Amino acid sequence: MWVASYLLRQSLLASGAASYILPVEKRLLASYLGMTPQNLSRALRTFENYGVKLDLPRVIIINREKLTALAQPDRLIDGPDDIADASGSALPKIS
Repeated sequence: MWVASYLLRQSLLASGAASYILPVEKRLLASYLGMTPQNLSRALRTFENYGVKLDLPRVIIINREKLTALAQPDRLIDGPDDIADASGSALPKIS
């Protein structure tokens, strides 16, 4: 699931932090993930079952293993993608 992969990726960009602030507003994130804001909101509500607590814009990963099992990250799809970051085609990283 793209949303789960995105949440994991942002955690890794924040040095593996279990808690971080989303770097973009929800509307922009939905667009980046190819979804409507309403569908993104519905997807985010289901994440409590997968070890994530959301107090937007704060994301708190409580159970990384459950979230990783849901996301099933693939290095070819989910990064690291330093070329996209350098070209400006990726969403901003968390500082």
